Amino acid sequence: MIEFLKVHPATTLDLVDLGFYKNVDCAYQSLKRLEDRRKINRIGFDTSNEVGGRSPIIFSARYISTAMSDHEYKLTKFCLLFSMRWIRGKFTNRLIRPDAETFEGQKFYIELDNNTERTRALYKRIKVYEQNKHLFHGEKNDAGVVWLCPSLERLEQIRQLTKSIENFCLFAVLDDVLADPDGEHFYTLDGHCVRLGIPLVKRLDGTGAVDGLNGSQLAL
Repeated sequence: MIEFLKVHPATTLDLVDLGFYKNVDCAYQSLKRLEDRRKINRIGFDTSNEVGGRSPIIFSARYISTAMSDHEYKLTKFCLLFSMRWIRGKFTNRLIRPDAETFEGQKFYIELDNNTERTRALYKRIKVYEQNKHLFHGEKNDAGVVWLCPSLERLEQIRQLTKSIENFCLFAVLDDVLADPDGEHFYTLDGHCVRLGIPLVKRLDGTGAVDGLNGSQLAL
């Protein structure tokens, strides 16, 4: 549990859905004990998913500032769609420091944009990728950058800024992906929409548990 939360900040609802706990009450009591022992901490609330007028608490086993809690939790919701191990935080590629990256299979670097960064900051991020193009070319470096955006307008803005690296980038509106993970929502260089190409997590009907994948396998 703690190892999972070191990678992915999550709510009690997420942990029940992944099969860690039977119900939300059990999850909360367990997390509260870990919090009392200072093994995990609360970083914010999932205001998009109120239950009984209350927003689920987001827990994490690594330090995440309150200002970054929304960004990091949105990233969790994206990562948990896919049957992959992920690297996040200080363990990501030290040359480019993406928000997340896949640990196995085809390499994807994830950049989640909340439309809070100014153009200058975006240019700096893009420059880092320009300076490390060797990570994306060659037989052993079949990698790509996935830009997750809050709106189609923001997506187009980022596409215009990334012309120099666009040949190894995909762009998507995050809400579209969350609503339909298997859909063709990822824009390519030539404007076509494709699937991401990472196996999706399959959940068992009625139980909410993950089919063939324990939640801990989504972490390192």
